[in-house]
Amino acid sequence: RLVLALELDNLVAACRRAAMRNDAGVAVATYRASAEVFALHGPFAADIALGEQVLSLEDLSDAQRTSMLAMVAQSMFRAGRMEEAKMRLDDALLRARMHDYARREAEVLVGLGSLHREQARGTQARACLEEALAIARRIEDRACEADAQSGLAILDRQQSHPKDAREHFEAALAIARELGDRHEEGIVLGGLGLLHSEAGEGERARREFEAALAVA
Repeated sequence: RLVLALELDNLVAACRRAAMRNDAGVAVATYRASAEVFALHGPFAADIALGEQVLSLEDLSDAQRTSMLAMVAQSMFRAGRMEEAKMRLDDALLRARMHDYARREAEVLVGLGSLHREQARGTQARACLEEALAIARRIEDRACEADAQSGLAILDRQQSHPKDAREHFEAALAIARELGDRHEEGIVLGGLGLLHSEAGEGERARREFEAALAVA
């Protein structure tokens, strides 16, 4: 991600050039790379505008359009544009199911689960996240499984189910370490730290927060 951050201007310029010449493959690839940096540092408005430019390309394949809809929706979610994000996630989910893109379906369901959770729609959030988890396990997508586990953990913590939250966080942490995903590992450790802190387990919370900082 550090290398990508240093190359952000070049990635954005390459994406715009590819979009102008209707080169869908390069436009999607360079947008995906730039979106990783925008997600951490913003500005989200620039991220969304670039994504919408790519989405306007006529030559996007069904798979590319589904992927782009999901990525732009995530940017809108971060920018607080919840209704627009939901519209694009709903569109992406419909396309994923229509074309049997199971991996993308699971990822979109995680996104929808997060959106519902942030809007205090706990029942819908849990349904999306549990369906995503089931799909991820079926297709053996460990990264998506970790995302679904983490999403359920956050939901359980918000709904005052600390035991369930801890189980989901620990499952997500095991997968993150298995995959060597230090970014995800740090996020999950931070979540565990909050859980321990809320339970009055100060020393355990401190260890989790320190471990999160160490892998950040």
